[in-house]
Amino acid sequence: MKSKFKTYILLGIILLIASIFLGIFIGGVFIEPGVAIKIMLSKIPGINSFPVTWDATISDILFKVRIPRVLLALLVGASLSVSGAVFQGLLKNPLADPYLLGVSSGAALGASIIILSSLPFFFFGVPVVPFAAFIGAILSMFLVYGLARTKGKISLHTLLLSGVIINFSFSALIMLIITLSNKGLAEVVVWMMGTLNNTNYDLLPYITPVALLLMFIIYMFSNDLNIIAVGEETAVFLGVKTE
Repeated sequence: MKSKFKTYILLGIILLIASIFLGIFIGGVFIEPGVAIKIMLSKIPGINSFPVTWDATISDILFKVRIPRVLLALLVGASLSVSGAVFQGLLKNPLADPYLLGVSSGAALGASIIILSSLPFFFFGVPVVPFAAFIGAILSMFLVYGLARTKGKISLHTLLLSGVIINFSFSALIMLIITLSNKGLAEVVVWMMGTLNNTNYDLLPYITPVALLLMFIIYMFSNDLNIIAVGEETAVFLGVKTE
């Protein structure tokens, strides 16, 4: 079993490295691997001895578009994998995802309200749409837990049913808002599908600390999560607060 696990880890690392290089080389403008490597090495002190044979535009594309996009994609992918593992552990279902408890639909509703309204997208330099999506996701979780709680306790079945109710309710609200609005439809669809096209270094200082902090907090509770995945009764017996 351990040998198989190590094989999967090694395969995942290989695919990750390959994806990073493909994300750097391939795009609207193809950058030859040798040229891309030389450009990146030329920025390292002590190795910048390569003669400049490339166009300055290629360097700008690499450092201002491709590399920020790859870095953010790594961060987003890691965050999604960790959140998926948390949902699967808590719900004891390997197919569980944020859509199951209405988290994704709540985030989409918050983002849609900002995109389709006349509110500014930035407030003192801080992007408003991601913040609204976060508020929507938190609100959906509070609603799900409020609906699922009966007599001070939350069972897995009522939690799942409450999640389905909130998910469909918020999805219906999104469709209603889109139908009543006459602008911003394309932006909402692009946001719901997900895109990294407008990525730049300015986003990384906001996203990286929050993502790493939350991953660390989840890691600190990883043992409790493993016990909960075995069974709620076992977790309570071992002293884990399942609520």
